[in-house]
Amino acid sequence: YSGVVPQVADHLIAEGMSRNTVPFAISLLASFGIVGKLSFGYLSERYTARRMMMISLSGQVVSIALMVVFPTPPITWMAVSLFGLFMGSYGALINLVIQDRFGLKNFGSISGLIMMASVVSFFVGPVLAGRSYDVTGHYATGFIVVAVMFAVAVVILSRLDAP
Repeated sequence: YSGVVPQVADHLIAEGMSRNTVPFAISLLASFGIVGKLSFGYLSERYTARRMMMISLSGQVVSIALMVVFPTPPITWMAVSLFGLFMGSYGALINLVIQDRFGLKNFGSISGLIMMASVVSFFVGPVLAGRSYDVTGHYATGFIVVAVMFAVAVVILSRLDAP
């Protein structure tokens, strides 16, 4: 997320969105993020957290691709909204996926390890996106790398056996 979220505003400006309009787009992203947390949390009770995480990550891949490939105003507004929806669901789903996979006995230590490892991405993500912009003049390469990592995560999740 740190490879995309902090740079969305700059990406939108680089693709031609007015600086006065970008705050509305970011507010839309955040608003849909709230909807994603609520709706995917509910849906995970019906269809399993793992399946909903796969949908969440797949939706993020599609919305990132839309932002990069079709940066036109109507598509951008849709892509930002979808990204917010699917990105917001991650916070509700990650703990459920860990609990479903490993149970409650080791939940704290496993969550701690995962969160500690995620600190690396908080450092690498913005550097990757910034470097992408510095070298190419746009954020597309960095965003696509993030989308590919999400796609790999979907494949891995699809291959897991039931806990």
